[in-house]
Amino acid sequence: MLRKTLLSVAIALGTCAGAQLIVGTPTAVAQEKKDEKKKQGVSAKVGKLLKPAQEAMKKEQWAEALAKVREAQAIPDRTPFDDYQINEFLFFVSVKQGEAGYPEAAQALEKVVNSGFMPEDVRAERMRQLAQLMFQTKNFPKAIEYGNRWIEMSGGSASGYELVGQAQYLSEDNAAAIATLDKAVEAAKEAGEPVKEQWLQVILSAYDRGDDSAGVSRTLEALVEHAPTEKYWEQLLDSIYATPDNDDRTVLEIHRLRNEVGILRRADDYVEMSDIAAAVGIPAEAARAMEKALAAPDAQSKDKDRRTARLTELKRTAETDRKSLPGLEKEAVGATGSGEFDYALGVGLLSFDQYDQATAALRRAVQKGKLKRPDEAQIMLGRSLLKSNQKEEARAAFQAVPANSKLARIARLWAIYANQV
Repeated sequence: MLRKTLLSVAIALGTCAGAQLIVGTPTAVAQEKKDEKKKQGVSAKVGKLLKPAQEAMKKEQWAEALAKVREAQAIPDRTPFDDYQINEFLFFVSVKQGEAGYPEAAQALEKVVNSGFMPEDVRAERMRQLAQLMFQTKNFPKAIEYGNRWIEMSGGSASGYELVGQAQYLSEDNAAAIATLDKAVEAAKEAGEPVKEQWLQVILSAYDRGDDSAGVSRTLEALVEHAPTEKYWEQLLDSIYATPDNDDRTVLEIHRLRNEVGILRRADDYVEMSDIAAAVGIPAEAARAMEKALAAPDAQSKDKDRRTARLTELKRTAETDRKSLPGLEKEAVGATGSGEFDYALGVGLLSFDQYDQATAALRRAVQKGKLKRPDEAQIMLGRSLLKSNQKEEARAAFQAVPANSKLARIARLWAIYANQV
């Protein structure tokens, strides 16, 4: 089941949110801050301990540095600015202890962020670090709180949305996770950056948790666009195939795309494709599909004789169609009322892999118009152009299918596929 596979994947990815935690050198011990036009720094007794801590940190002597910071923490009558500076150092040294030090680093940095002394030029960076620490320590409510503050300060970074969205997902707030990670996707697109597969995987899992099949299908479409794999194509086209109101022509288009991306494998699917292609008058395509049904890994010996006989019949009909193409071409060239003759000619030529001639006929059909199925004509034209390696024109043909057509989604998927070949 989709949920079982993706839930574990999303959680595993979620624990890595925000990427590697990187910290810079803490603010200098003698840091100055204007407060009501007065300079403020650490007190002498605290500074006396933090200076050797800083020297130890430069030498990566973390135990010695932490010992000095602890001594500074124990000094009585510290000023608020003393505590701010001590916590800056404690945050840095604790992070260097690895994951074991993250809880104390998070506590120290939270105090720094809320101290009122943090310089403006490091606020966004410190907020990022704090949000990441809260995530790594599984304090998801605070990861969300500080992640949102980081997003606000950074002007809406995709990384900020990623962290917050994954924290919401792990908090089982599926709707919020979807909304936030959708913003990550949009932010990445606006910045010209790649959309991460793991964002879409978490969105997919969140939709699946809520049994939102439409949301699952939409997200699979995004996955085949941004991270195409046979697995995603198969899951997406399976979900579209399962739509209750599909008619035979829609099913045929689904099978055609499945076949093109290499995921049409079952003998029964090839037989269905063959039956529909024969019913709509394309025996050559029907014959090819039946051949694949006979050669499919799951083909049953009990079906062999019947399907072989059907294949012989289809090949005979296809040969008759082949011989009729020259006559049909004369009719199509002379026809002025509509593009129907050109369309029939183009479909026939395409079924016999005559791509250049098929493209010319289908272009005439579209230009003349007055077609019974103009959306099918656009998809046929796009497929013929794609076979001729005219990818940009193919995409344009697929994109010309109206949004209110039953075939609009399949056309959109063909356009996505055209970007990948």
